[in-house]
This record gives sequence, structure tokens and C-alpha cells, in this order.
Amino acid sequence: MKVSFSNGDGNGNILWRMGNDGDFNFNNIADDPWPWFSHQHDVSLIDNAGTVLLFDNGDTRISPPPIGLGSIGCEPLDCDSRGMALQFSEATMTVTPLLSLDLGVYSSADGSAQMLTNGNYFFQAPLVVVPPSVLGYAIEINGVEVQGPQGYRGWRMPSLYSLN
Repeated sequence: MKVSFSNGDGNGNILWRMGNDGDFNFNNIADDPWPWFSHQHDVSLIDNAGTVLLFDNGDTRISPPPIGLGSIGCEPLDCDSRGMALQFSEATMTVTPLLSLDLGVYSSADGSAQMLTNGNYFFQAPLVVVPPSVLGYAIEINGVEVQGPQGYRGWRMPSLYSLN
């Protein structure tokens, strides 16, 4: 959501909300049955052109549909968390996905999203239940996936010796 802040001089009113039942229209170019994110984590603006990057846990999409609503909810191949980059326009109040990628695993909570300097995306799915364990996955889009122990949030660093 966007709040009227104006460097502390704003009135605190909510100017708009983004998401399901919010103020934006979703340009559903992939005909996604559930295009909006839910229970998202690590939301950030990644450029000055209006692009939001986030880890979409997808808990609402993945939960069973309320009684009487039929097949609304995830389909058998759509029950994973997603990495999303969404371009938005306040002028037209539209959102267009640049990336809405099934990450191949479902993390019910937490998560990370990062744009890397090489142009790749990095997502961490930290709470993936694979009985009898809970695992964490570090996933670089156009890169490799690393499996490890449960986590909370992750970042990919170019080096252990330099922040550059």
C-alpha cells in the first residue's frame, strides 16, 4: 500500500492498495488463474520505473477453497511459492508481471527476494516441509538451486571477502 507520508508531513491516509481486491488492475498476460500474491515477504522496489520484487508464499492461493466455491484455489501444478517481479503504473493503476515463476517448492512462511547485479533473481524458500525434515532452498533464476537447512531469510553475496 502507499501511504500519504510526505517526509512526515502527510496525513497518513492510504492512497492505494496493491493485491487481490486492491486498487490496481492486473494485466494477466499469462492467464494465471490466481495472478495476485498473498502472504508475501521481502517486498522491495528494484528500480525507479515502478517494479516491485517479492517472494510470494501463496498461502491464500494454496489453501483449500471455502465451501461452495468449487475449484478456486491452487490447481495440482500450482501449489508452490512464486518469485515475482511486477511492474506497476500509478497513472493507469495497472500491474504487469515481468516474472511470476513457480519456484518448485512451497514455503508457508518467511522468504527472500533479491535482484542480483548480474540481472538474475535470487529467492529463498526457507520453510519447506519435506517429511521428516524442514528444509530451506536458495534459488537463483538463470542459476543454480542450493538445498540446505531451514532458514528465515537469505541473500546472495558475490564474495565472502568483499561487499562489491
